[in-house]
Amino acid sequence: MAKSDQGNDVFLECIEGTPLETSQTPESEQPETHRSSPATVSGESTNGLDSPQAARDQTIEEKHQAALAEYENKHYVACRDKCMELLRDGNLPSITRCQILQLFASCSYYYGAKHALEQALIIASNLENLDPSHVLQKDVEDMLEGLEQYRPKDGAPRAYIKEFEYDEN
Repeated sequence: MAKSDQGNDVFLECIEGTPLETSQTPESEQPETHRSSPATVSGESTNGLDSPQAARDQTIEEKHQAALAEYENKHYVACRDKCMELLRDGNLPSITRCQILQLFASCSYYYGAKHALEQALIIASNLENLDPSHVLQKDVEDMLEGLEQYRPKDGAPRAYIKEFEYDEN
């Protein structure tokens, strides 16, 4: 049977940081592993069947998850930074400021998100002519409810962020 997952080898090379050997053991000579074997509970081994391959697979999975988290966090930080840059603009229309605050809340920890959404709610409640059906206000209220219900309350405690405050001048 020919090995068809060459992309996996490239992925493993990227995760491990070392090039794979070109002279690999043929598949017929490799020890047989069963993916459907039961998981171990609290560090107990299953009849001594733990292998170095299982430990290697676990290490690769952990590195993959860490790399994925780091990649996603970079995007969250970039989004937050761009939102802060836009909020510093004094000529930003009210409805745009409200939507940027919503975006900022979606990529922030609980306390920063709550503060941003509270400010967005204040702005949305003052948009009578621009939002006559109060769709934006309802959206911000829904986000606040979702924040309280689903977001873990970790992160830095509430801090005053000058850029969130809306000045009507």
